[in-house]
Amino acid sequence: RLHWREALHRLNEQWLLVPKLLYFMMAMLFYTFHQFRGTFINSQFHVSKKKLGTYFGYVQLIAFSVNLWIAGFNDKTGRQRLVLTGLVVSSALLFQTFFMVGSAAVFWIAFGFYFSLISATMPLLDKVMLDYLSTNPHTGPESYGVQRVFSSIGYLVTNFIIEQICKSGPEEKDFGNMAYYNAFVAAIVASLTVLFIKNLPPQASTHNYLASISKLMRNLDFMYLMFIVLLCGIVRASMTVYLGIYYVDVLHLKTGNPSLRLFWPFSYALEFFYNHKQSTTTMFGVALEIL
Repeated sequence: RLHWREALHRLNEQWLLVPKLLYFMMAMLFYTFHQFRGTFINSQFHVSKKKLGTYFGYVQLIAFSVNLWIAGFNDKTGRQRLVLTGLVVSSALLFQTFFMVGSAAVFWIAFGFYFSLISATMPLLDKVMLDYLSTNPHTGPESYGVQRVFSSIGYLVTNFIIEQICKSGPEEKDFGNMAYYNAFVAAIVASLTVLFIKNLPPQASTHNYLASISKLMRNLDFMYLMFIVLLCGIVRASMTVYLGIYYVDVLHLKTGNPSLRLFWPFSYALEFFYNHKQSTTTMFGVALEIL
């Protein structure tokens, strides 16, 4: 008779349940502020749409530099469990300050720290998973894509949850409930990180850091690839900054009762999607991404 711990261990080896759970829950934390941050900042601090993009550009530039340092620190120390847990807890604490400050300047400082920390969590989890899949005798790196899909599913679920808990009327939003959601999910993610992610042996660097960077800069194939990644990042960032505003101000998506009547349970499903139009719109993009 198998002990329940051994049974769970075999089940995880066969279906890789822990990687899927970690990606799903991390996505629910990572994307808390993703779709509605533009709307939140615009409504809470009355930041113009033009300045919104400019300020986000500064924040993302800072986050890029901070993430490089975090990645280097994690590789050198091998303490990925501590680093990832610290990022989750610190970003969750900073997220709470968004609802305590009344000054736009103070908010942007807090948001800059928050974005720098939370944006490092998913890439670090990617590294953890690739190391795990590469060393697990029952899997391989080719299994990575299947696990990563659960991040997209978590993003989809998060959008519906956030849209639901922020609704206070057909066009009004009450963003206060996001603070409770973020704290709850962060506690779960931190617990899962402590339970399932292991530290690695520290890696002693034998190469000159600046010399390595200089060598990469002279590699034209690598620089061309980085240029493509940069362009994709610019397009993605510009779209996500204004996504919530685009839904509200351009498409005028708002809740309401559908005019089409169907028999149950189709009528219930239609009403649900009709009352969550932003998340439903995003759902089709996620479906294409998964396919």
